[in-house]
Amino acid sequence: MQDSLNLLAYELIARLKKIHDKIKFQIRIVGKFKPKSDIKKKLDYNWIKFVGWVKNSNKEYARADYLFAPNSYSLSPRTKIIEAMSCGTIVISSKENINGIYNDINSKKDLIVAKNNNDFCRQFGSIIKDKNKQKYISSNAKKKYKKSYDPKKIIKNNINIMLSKFYEETKNY
Repeated sequence: MQDSLNLLAYELIARLKKIHDKIKFQIRIVGKFKPKSDIKKKLDYNWIKFVGWVKNSNKEYARADYLFAPNSYSLSPRTKIIEAMSCGTIVISSKENINGIYNDINSKKDLIVAKNNNDFCRQFGSIIKDKNKQKYISSNAKKKYKKSYDPKKIIKNNINIMLSKFYEETKNY
């Protein structure tokens, strides 16, 4: 979270402000944290809200149009990205932030994978203007979640694998 806030405050905010000057949007920063005073000062705009911890993150994702998930270093698959996709929220992230699921993701179809901070803002500025592209990515995000990440489907597949192995091991008895 701290890395994302640093990127937002020190590398993305100037470009996002230019986009906001043309197309109004709000940023809600959600999470259990206390931002450093310098970050809070750099992000002191009426269209940026520090929400803090929320009881139900799915409600937050469902009401969001976008999830900004910038990161400057490689991480394992982020639960928040998969949860946002389940709600059809458009995720804008970097390849480093989806390490482990990158090969399963189709950029500009399932979510937006930015090459760098300039590309992050360019991609956001482009999609915020295009309602058809928004619907397309949102719909595909939900489909990708249901196909690859839905816990019910994963559990069912795992049970089927275990049962088939059990059957194979016990059929000769």
